[in-house]
Amino acid sequence: MANCAPAASADASRPTRQPAPWSAATARTGNSADTAADITASLDTDPVAARVWAEATDALGRALVTSTLLLDHQRIVLAGGMTAAGDRLAAPVRRSLQRGLAWRTAPAVEISPWARTLGSSERLCTPRQPWTRPPG
Repeated sequence: MANCAPAASADASRPTRQPAPWSAATARTGNSADTAADITASLDTDPVAARVWAEATDALGRALVTSTLLLDHQRIVLAGGMTAAGDRLAAPVRRSLQRGLAWRTAPAVEISPWARTLGSSERLCTPRQPWTRPPG
């Protein structure tokens, strides 16, 4: 089995990956959010949460611009835990995607009807191939 750990940094004092945007908001405000409901509940009252959400949805939209330019999607279906936010996630992602594809119509962005059941690798594996955590 391939090692899934990130590659070691040449400079041990520098991390190999950026921290999740939510950790920056938690460190700054002392508020933590574990679910899409926690996050979206605070968007109208917490300016830091609103800014982090805007940055995250914009980053997802920009990533989908790149994917669309490479693969010419007609439809993009989002799945996973954050899709429980519904249109609070999809609407800003759609806007970011359309801004990035100003010369063409953006593909449809939808939330999977099975979004809540697809968050776990264990559920996607067959009984003959059980999921195991990589060593380390």
